[in-house]
Amino acid sequence: MNAEQERFRFNPEGALWRVSRERTILLAGSSALLKQLAYPPVAEALEHTGRLERNPVGRLRRNAQAGFDLIFGTEVEVKRITDEINSIHRDPDLQLEITTTTGVHKKGTKFSPRTQEGLGVVGATLIEGSVEGYRTFVGKISESERDEYAKEAKELFSYMGLKPESLPDTYDGIREHLEKMIEDERIAVGAVAMRLAPYTMLAHTPLRKLLTGSLRIFTYSLLPESLLKQYGYKPTSGERKTARRRAEDIKKVVPKLPEVVRYNPQYRSAQEMLKEGVSYSSL
Repeated sequence: MNAEQERFRFNPEGALWRVSRERTILLAGSSALLKQLAYPPVAEALEHTGRLERNPVGRLRRNAQAGFDLIFGTEVEVKRITDEINSIHRDPDLQLEITTTTGVHKKGTKFSPRTQEGLGVVGATLIEGSVEGYRTFVGKISESERDEYAKEAKELFSYMGLKPESLPDTYDGIREHLEKMIEDERIAVGAVAMRLAPYTMLAHTPLRKLLTGSLRIFTYSLLPESLLKQYGYKPTSGERKTARRRAEDIKKVVPKLPEVVRYNPQYRSAQEMLKEGVSYSSL
């Protein structure tokens, strides 16, 4: 590996690293995925491949691992992983048609995972999910840090073909963008999303009772009311209070955790590489 390839793609001192190193932000993952499912082309593509139903835990783990590999990776690693992702998205079998009219998406409409709107939805939901996961389960994050995170994450998604103008430049702008998509029914829960939602919530697994109690109430607390209603979720006031209380308990524990527990392994490996002299590639 030459010197160019050995440089990290994203700033080790930047917000993208600071937020993404925290394992607990993954507790917000199910709400981000439910928002993605509420974008019918994403739901249709996931149902077509069958990967979510066959091995939901494995798929969620692989997606998280790929994301962290990209964030904490070197130039050569980022290019390799994004080339693999783009190759999958160019699969002719993923040139699909909407099977059920949902919101503004009409039955029979052809779509591809590589449209700017689709890439924007995936990028925006993951950006929002990570930042809200940090705010909910780790601690405060300033407006400037949120905007820095959004900027760096947009650069990451540019490797998958997302154009800068497809998402706003600020974090609040990205959240408003998603809210507008819900209002005009570009994001709307359809029959396919309803079928896949239990897999996202891991409600079908043998560990259902152990896993889904806290996961469910955290998901409820992070989904907008409009999508809660569309999914048919009706959290009680008691569940909302429990979600807030458990989140505050997690916040208190996180600073006391040893690094091997608190931070994901990709971040810890990157820290070792920094000690060995691997530098940051500022583009």
